[in-house]
Amino acid sequence: MCCVPTSAKVSYCWRLQMEIQRNMKKRKVYISGQITGLSREQYLAQFSFAEKLLKEQGYKVVNPTKFFICRHLWAYRIVGYVGALLYDLWRLSQCDMIYKCPGWKQSRGANIESCWAFHMGIYLLPLNMRDKIDKKVAKHMCKLSEPFQTKDEK
Repeated sequence: MCCVPTSAKVSYCWRLQMEIQRNMKKRKVYISGQITGLSREQYLAQFSFAEKLLKEQGYKVVNPTKFFICRHLWAYRIVGYVGALLYDLWRLSQCDMIYKCPGWKQSRGANIESCWAFHMGIYLLPLNMRDKIDKKVAKHMCKLSEPFQTKDEK
C-alpha cells in the first residue's frame, strides 16, 4: 500500500505529464510518407505543409524531401532507390518521433520506415497531434488536387 495521499499522486502525475509534453515539443520528428507514385509537386507540397505544421507546434523536423538525394535527380540515379532508403533510415534513426503523412500505407518505403521506427523504439507522434495535422494536410492536398478552373467556368 502506498503512503502518498491521492491528491499528491494526482498532482505528481499531472506534473509528470506536463513535463513529458514539454519535452515532446523539443523532440526531432521525421516525416514519412508516399513519394514514389506522386508527382514532384504533390509530395513536395504534402511534406512541406506537414513540416510547417510540425514546426508551428515546436518540433524539430527532418523532412526527407529536403535531403540532397531527393532534391537532385542525378544523385538519386547514382545511389538508386535502396541507397536513398538506407540514407532515410539512417536519418530516421537520429529522430525521437515519426509522423506518417496520410496515404503512407501505399508506399513501400514509408512502410519500411514505419517498421524500422517500431523496432528502433521511435515513438509515433501523439495521437491528438496526429489527428490535427492529418486533417490539415489532407485538406491542403485536396485543395491542390482540385482541377484548375478558368474564369469562364465559374
